[in-house]
Amino acid sequence: MLQRFTTGLKRDTRATVAVVYALATLPVFGAAGLAIDMSRIVSNTSKMQSAVDAAALTALSVRVPTDAQRVSAANAAFDTNYAGGLTTTTSANGDSKIFTVASQATMPTTLMAIAGFDEVPLSVTATAAKVFQGPPPCILALNRTVAGGVTITGSADFQALGCVVHANSKDVSGMVLDGTNVPVAAGFCAVGGVKTVLPIQPPPKNYCDDMADPFAGLALPTAGACNYSNVEVSPKQTVTLNPGVYCGGLTLKGQVTLNPGMYIMKDGPLVITSQSRVTGSDVSFTLTGTNTGFTIDGGGGSQLEAPKTGTYGGMLIMQERTSNPGFTNELTGGSSSLLMGAIYTPTQKVTATGGAGFNALSPYMPIVADQIRVSGSMRSKIDLAGIDPAAPLPASESAVRLVN
Repeated sequence: MLQRFTTGLKRDTRATVAVVYALATLPVFGAAGLAIDMSRIVSNTSKMQSAVDAAALTALSVRVPTDAQRVSAANAAFDTNYAGGLTTTTSANGDSKIFTVASQATMPTTLMAIAGFDEVPLSVTATAAKVFQGPPPCILALNRTVAGGVTITGSADFQALGCVVHANSKDVSGMVLDGTNVPVAAGFCAVGGVKTVLPIQPPPKNYCDDMADPFAGLALPTAGACNYSNVEVSPKQTVTLNPGVYCGGLTLKGQVTLNPGMYIMKDGPLVITSQSRVTGSDVSFTLTGTNTGFTIDGGGGSQLEAPKTGTYGGMLIMQERTSNPGFTNELTGGSSSLLMGAIYTPTQKVTATGGAGFNALSPYMPIVADQIRVSGSMRSKIDLAGIDPAAPLPASESAVRLVN
């Protein structure tokens, strides 16, 4: 009787150990299952993240005119780059400067299901933004609708050294480059399209962002009472002129020295002919009132330099935007002519002609105008050495990068 009891007790002990062992191994299997599923979570999330990163960058890199097309490009890029096997739901939205792509998926688990976790939600997002740290514009046409906002045509020999050419026009031919010579610049960009068949490097860009008017907030001097009226210097005269308000404009055909200061053309143009030689340092011109504008022929070797510092630092010619809009200003160069300073005519056109290297000597002469046409030899660059400009020129688009 005692023997049977002892034997039964041993059998019960073995059963108890087996149960305890089984219970003890559950955490081990659970931990292993968790490790396997966690590895799958990391792998799938990484694949989704790579795809949304590529999609966001593509949306801002593609040259298309509408946000809807950017969304389509982002979705296509996600599909191309997603290497996972999960069913995803992707959303894309943004504009031409900043764009976000998000993606969600549900991943079925394996051993984690033992603990009651049948699936795990996954979610990733990426935001890309354009970077504007590129060269400033030496040519900026502000008109937003016209064809040929910037036109470089004919036998123009155009070189923009270290700066860009930009047209804000949304027209499909917002910029036209159809000369016999290949223009040179750090970049060519139009909000609409660039029309050309020339082998330009770097290739022109379509569908760029608007470039802000750098001088829109610059307060121009107010024209008071007339200091001088209908002044004209004849070819045989040698004179020195002082700053002030020139009613009826100022016509220069002789040898003229301009004392430093602000020359305001009120209800009349600034005219410098090829017969003249006009020199002046620290001078600026303001165009205001009716019939105002400028015609400058540098054939006589005129040399005019804007102030390097102060309220109008770097500003050579400025048009009050409501004065004589639509007028066409004319620049004709010469081998010894020099205009140093910005030309700003926000509602007037500027044409630049001449075959002798117009502005080849100027370290700083950006042109910001309603429309700009170049058909002669022209060199332009933006060198700020020693110049404290009245307003900084905007930076051009330089890259696209992930910001989130």
